[in-house]
Amino acid sequence: MMLHARVFEGKGQKKQKDKVKKSNKHKDAAVEEHEEEDSAHSEVEEVDAQDIDSKLNDIVDNLNIKSVSRRVHYLKTFLQHLNSHPLSDYLQDREETIHMYLSNNLKTGTGEELELACRIVGVMALSLGQGRPATAHLNSYWPLLSSTLNDASKSDQDRAAAAQAMGILAFVCFHDSQPDLIERMETFAAVWQKEKLALETVAQCLESWGLLASALPEPVLAGKVMEKNVPLFAHLLDNKSMDVRAAAGQNMALIYATYRDASQRDYDEEKQKKTRIDIRKLVDKIEDLVTESGHRMSKKDKLQQRSYFRFVLKAFQGVNEVPAEVMKIGNVKHEVSGWPAIIQLSAVRASLQEGWQWHAANTELIADMFGFDQVQPAEVDEMEVYNKKEMYRLRDKADYEAKNKARNKKNAFRHVDEDED
Repeated sequence: MMLHARVFEGKGQKKQKDKVKKSNKHKDAAVEEHEEEDSAHSEVEEVDAQDIDSKLNDIVDNLNIKSVSRRVHYLKTFLQHLNSHPLSDYLQDREETIHMYLSNNLKTGTGEELELACRIVGVMALSLGQGRPATAHLNSYWPLLSSTLNDASKSDQDRAAAAQAMGILAFVCFHDSQPDLIERMETFAAVWQKEKLALETVAQCLESWGLLASALPEPVLAGKVMEKNVPLFAHLLDNKSMDVRAAAGQNMALIYATYRDASQRDYDEEKQKKTRIDIRKLVDKIEDLVTESGHRMSKKDKLQQRSYFRFVLKAFQGVNEVPAEVMKIGNVKHEVSGWPAIIQLSAVRASLQEGWQWHAANTELIADMFGFDQVQPAEVDEMEVYNKKEMYRLRDKADYEAKNKARNKKNAFRHVDEDED
């Protein structure tokens, strides 16, 4: 019996070893298959990246073809790629070529072509972020944009597009350099102080001025900048353009809210900042805009003006309430509040337009500016998707069969009743 037991035990051990070997073979095969899948996936990603670069090369190389409509088409396509793909490496690699072609679009283009070129310059700066690459772009594009802005023969829309791109460039590249910011603010001020007819350009210069002012240190903004500019903005509150009035009021609120906060933190009355501006007169003027009831504006414009200037009035009245906006980026809600952040949000979103959501979720500069979480695209489990679809299909099929069965049964009873009659 002992011998048979040992023989049986030996056979059992042999079977167990065979099972282990087979199991190990399956595991090795699964590992190899997984490694092959990973390798294939990385190769696909590499091919996709090469395809995108190849497409972009074709687009960029066609930005200066003879046909205006085709140039506009390729500018739109380039902008779409900038608003849907991380292209900072590509932009740096082909910086000189892109500059050569876009410079021609900015110099000779008009209308939609020029406006698209200006938008592309702004989006490129936001995509590259703060540092050397963006600074290089500013140095090369600023003179061309400035020439368009100051050219009275250009349309109001073209000049406004140039002013918007210049504001984004200066903000991205010189946000931490006070002298450079003030120098570029003067460029915009020279336009909005003198221009009387191109109101869209004036409004955009005011907005770009405010964007740069939002990055200035508090003592500078609450000091010389306030004394010099608030009276000028107050004069613009009488302008016939709603956009001009709103931009001027927004800049006033930014400056005065900064001044008020600085004064409240300094409890020594002798050291408190004094201003020669007649704040009471300004408050009365803003109150008139909030409560305006005349016939010079439509009801819709009155409501819009009231919305614009309600928070401006609170800034001058010392009410501890700031403008705020709640938005959804990816699957997460974020709140942006305070005059500097709201002004920056408005400028960046206007520059990116349809690309705002993608850049807010994927561009590091914008995520850092507003405290957004960079959203990583979720991996899609194809089998899970298939199973869900199959589940819904089977459920719908079962519902259909049950309804069909009930209908047939009802028809059968009806026929029986008819036969009995």
